[in-house]
Amino acid sequence: MKREELKERLATELERIPRADRGSTQNFFRVAYNMVRRHDLSVDPNTGRRASFKRALEQVRKTALNFAPVCDRRFFGV
Repeated sequence: MKREELKERLATELERIPRADRGSTQNFFRVAYNMVRRHDLSVDPNTGRRASFKRALEQVRKTALNFAPVCDRRFFGV
């Protein structure tokens, strides 16, 4: 996947995970999703959003056990 295509795809997906207050767990989740998704797409461009979402959520829940992200759940299939 080309860099520009990856950037556009991620920007579209991150629109479905709103920002919150600076330093919030929600923002940490956005960063985690961005990193996980970039990795997943670079390894296999066919990786689904749901798989990346779940991996990012697992990472965040290591420090925030009961975190429930604000997002478009239908879009991510969760």
